[in-house]
Amino acid sequence: MTTASIPAPLPAATSEAAPAPSATPVPPAVGTAAGPAGPATTSPSTRSRRGRTARALGALAQLAAVGVVGSVIFGVLATLLSLGISLVLLFGIGLLFLLAFVYALYATAWLEYERVEGLYRYGLPALRARRRDRPGFAGWLRSVWDQFTDGPMWRGIASAAVSTILGLFVLPLVGGLASSLVLLFAPLLGGDTVRVPVTGLHVAVEWALLVGVLGLIVCAALLAGIAVLHGVLTRAILVPNREAQLVEQAREAGTQRESAVRAGEVERTRIERDLHDGVQPRLVSVAMTLGLAQQKIDDDPTAAQALIDEAHTSTKAAITELRQLARGIHASVLDDRGLDAALSALAARSHVPVLLGGAAAAGRPVQPHRRGRRLLRDRRSAHERREALPCRRGARRRAAARRRGRRRPPHPVGARRGQRCRRGACAPRRRTRRHREPHHGGGRREPARQPRRRTDDSGGERPVRILICEDSALLREGLVRLLDDAGHEVVAALPDAADLPGAVEAAGPELCILDVRLPPTYTDEGVRAALALRAAHPGLPVLVLSQYVEERYASELITGQSAALGYLLKDRVADVRDFLDAVDRIGAGATVLDPEVVAQLLTRRARDERMARLTDREGTVLALIAEGKSNQAIAQTLFITEASVEKHITSLFQKLDLEQDEHGNRRVLAALVHLGHDQNSRATGAPQNGAPR
Repeated sequence: MTTASIPAPLPAATSEAAPAPSATPVPPAVGTAAGPAGPATTSPSTRSRRGRTARALGALAQLAAVGVVGSVIFGVLATLLSLGISLVLLFGIGLLFLLAFVYALYATAWLEYERVEGLYRYGLPALRARRRDRPGFAGWLRSVWDQFTDGPMWRGIASAAVSTILGLFVLPLVGGLASSLVLLFAPLLGGDTVRVPVTGLHVAVEWALLVGVLGLIVCAALLAGIAVLHGVLTRAILVPNREAQLVEQAREAGTQRESAVRAGEVERTRIERDLHDGVQPRLVSVAMTLGLAQQKIDDDPTAAQALIDEAHTSTKAAITELRQLARGIHASVLDDRGLDAALSALAARSHVPVLLGGAAAAGRPVQPHRRGRRLLRDRRSAHERREALPCRRGARRRAAARRRGRRRPPHPVGARRGQRCRRGACAPRRRTRRHREPHHGGGRREPARQPRRRTDDSGGERPVRILICEDSALLREGLVRLLDDAGHEVVAALPDAADLPGAVEAAGPELCILDVRLPPTYTDEGVRAALALRAAHPGLPVLVLSQYVEERYASELITGQSAALGYLLKDRVADVRDFLDAVDRIGAGATVLDPEVVAQLLTRRARDERMARLTDREGTVLALIAEGKSNQAIAQTLFITEASVEKHITSLFQKLDLEQDEHGNRRVLAALVHLGHDQNSRATGAPQNGAPR
């Protein structure tokens, strides 16, 4: 008999139909039927009891099947084991049966884990096969042995064995339950005796009802007990003991610590060997060379100069070895930019072509061709592009415009790129130049001019106001002395980037030199400070120095505004002439990338079929173009004539399918469209098959 649940009081608008406020609410009965005002309710205890009943019935059904299937499975396992042991000495055939035995054990245990987890939802850890931890056949055999001795697998086998034994009891009990039901209705069938279907026994009709009731009670109780026992035993066997789990975790932690200690010992040995066999002898050789030069400097200055040049070269090689050694100790880009950047940098330095794939990073999609065009357009300053053009038409007009431009005042901090006055165009050049009388004859054409670069002397052009931000006091003071000696003015030298924005506003520098790693975290403060300065002062030249080159840093720096930007290794400071030349070019609006960055990007790009068309010489010319060098500088670097350079450039234009443009800047486009597209493809995870447009 069910009772309808009393509905809750209605809202105020229909309060007339509601019960009196003084009426005592009657709690709804368990399992009540739906009334006119709402659905029936069920108590949590009832739902829990129903869930346990359904789980017990499911367990009994599974045990009945496991009792049959498990008997077959364990029979197969016993057969494989006996054959493997008996035939192991017969040409090793038994090993195949033993391997099959191990894999069959794992499969049985895995099925048992899945069955129990699906039935009881214990939250069991997934059973995983042991993987080989060393290559080769020996490593595979070790993984098979590890699998055979795997504790969780044997717990699964034990649970499967218990379930099989319980399942063997379930089938007879189900038969006894059916027989008891038959005995309950035996008096209705008539006759003197009743034959029990399963057992074949004959029971008198007078006792049939009593036997049926007792059999029904006993079989049902035993089945319920088996279901409960199955749950208890599988939980005890499969669910890890908390204490045992902690012991296992402690053992694994100890093993990992031992491995880490051994790996650290190996790395310390490697570092000691690299220092002892590489850098230390080189520094000793440098010291001996300098000592020999010191003895010869008075008697034979020429030989002393050659020895000093040799020592300088050896010192730079030692610096490179130390840089690579430090990079191997700690991959800082892994902490700064994550695993994708670290893998990308590692693949770029690989001698074997490596293609990285991955999902695109979340955020605004990158437009490679648009950024590539902007990057190429800003690669050189407008002044340098004009001077790099051959003077075929209007040479006198452009020369006059350049001479008029030299009288423009210097640009303020943060002026736009097209509004600033280039160095050397605002004041007379400081070095002595040979005076040439103007040619008044007709028919002569003014020769083509190249952008002005720093010459061999350290006089340079107009002094540049430079701000330095470097945490190393030794390197900071060295840069100050080097730039002061070159005729520039160092307006500020900061040890960190905390006061950098205020110093830029107060001192008004024309060029900022920043270290990548600055206090307090020594990660990428310099890169972030450079990006902030470029955002606050568009067009402000910035040179970023790094202990070792990372492509991701270069990609972030050249994204957006790429004019008047430099990214160089600190090692380049040792090449004083080249470093000062880079400072002049960056201050003049050019973009200067370290040759290692260009080499890494071109190595990646070499997989492009268009790049594969280039000869070695054309590839070298393209790399020098990507560094921002002019035709004259390329010719001096490769010890060839400018005509040969133009010939190589024309050839690579054709092979890269670059059509003639109105500005004549195809050589810059040829390099930076590839470099910029390569960076964008790797940043977005897109295939690296884009072509410049």
